[in-house]
Amino acid sequence: MIVAKMKYKEINPHELEEKVEKLPRSARLIYDYLARTQLAKPKDLIENMDIPARTIRHALKRLVDEGLVIKIPDFNDLRSSFYKINERD
Repeated sequence: MIVAKMKYKEINPHELEEKVEKLPRSARLIYDYLARTQLAKPKDLIENMDIPARTIRHALKRLVDEGLVIKIPDFNDLRSSFYKINERD
């Protein structure tokens, strides 16, 4: 798997905690799942969580928009993407 290293907006720990607390429950659950698994596709989330597919897609979009999660294209299947926690260096 090829993963490009990209620069994302830095978020301090206090701001990160605040952002996560304000998320809907489904988005927090997905954020916690991604923190444990490191990398996942929406299909993985749908299969392993008791959350409807539409809710997962909406929560992932919100997490990406908030800068908490990054979307990485799957170069083996460009129809899908991987999602992972936005790690700050």
